Amino acid sequence: DDYNLDFTNQRDSLYQLATAMLDSIENETNSYSGMGSVQLKRAELSLDHIFDLEKARAALKKLKSLPGTRDSPEIPYLEGRIHLANREFTQARINFTRANKQAEIGELAEKTRYFLALTDFYGGDYEFAGIQLKSLGRQNTSYYANDALELRLWLQQGT
Repeated sequence: DDYNLDFTNQRDSLYQLATAMLDSIENETNSYSGMGSVQLKRAELSLDHIFDLEKARAALKKLKSLPGTRDSPEIPYLEGRIHLANREFTQARINFTRANKQAEIGELAEKTRYFLALTDFYGGDYEFAGIQLKSLGRQNTSYYANDALELRLWLQQGT
């Protein structure tokens, strides 16, 4: 089942609750050390579920204004996500590559590789998308491995 296509009232209320909780954290705790994660989640919710680029841009702007985030891989990752949403594939690819190099290993590195593959896919570079997905699919601990395998199989069947 692809729950991303399920826009029932229960799912909408969960996203509204998540947004309200992020608002609460931001408004009630000015010195919270995880404020960067709050802005990252806010931007991802805006891009993935609410489809509001302006809210994603606002969260990115707040993330950039936080101390110590100047060289954070989350910034080029979110910039890449926004460029991808705007179908600016070349700029998205540049930002995802930069974020991946900064993140090196871990969840954000896997996430950037997945979105880099999606960027190549949407940009029409199916061969390179397949290479990216093959690499990601081999990581059996990755949250994105199953999606990578599914998209890679879809690419193979279409070519």
